[in-house]
Amino acid sequence: RALRPVRGDPGDDPPRDALRGRTALVTGANRGIGKAIAAGLAGLGATVLLTVRDGAKGEQARAEIIAEHPDAD
Repeated sequence: RALRPVRGDPGDDPPRDALRGRTALVTGANRGIGKAIAAGLAGLGATVLLTVRDGAKGEQARAEIIAEHPDAD
């Protein structure tokens, strides 16, 4: 039996400020799933601390996340 994707109702998404006032620490935040998680948390209003191995790549990821979410902290 094949699995099929489950699609949620867009109304199930949390509000844009759902994490306002919260702080999240994301490891490996300069690429891949870590960066995607950091961007998602920023989009929900969290203050996101990016932990990376390479400072220059971390700054680049930060700039990209802020470009995507201008209100990000």
